[in-house]
Amino acid sequence: MPRRSHPRVPGQAKVRRLVGARIRQLRTERELTQAELGGRYFDRGYVSAVEVGRIAASLGALLQFSRKLEVPIGDLFRDD
Repeated sequence: MPRRSHPRVPGQAKVRRLVGARIRQLRTERELTQAELGGRYFDRGYVSAVEVGRIAASLGALLQFSRKLEVPIGDLFRDD
């Protein structure tokens, strides 16, 4: 099984969880399913893994999510 985070980067797991929770919050506010958020680029399983912080989304994936959610990409990193 490939490693999901680099062991020498402190706080990486916390950031994955924060970003995932924010994506889930924005998605549910917009009444989108995980499949709808993923669209033609990502399957529901990938979106689920990102939302629970199991994997870190690439910058390209975050850009697609921010576009679909109609928010600036920086909003995915907000903790409020």
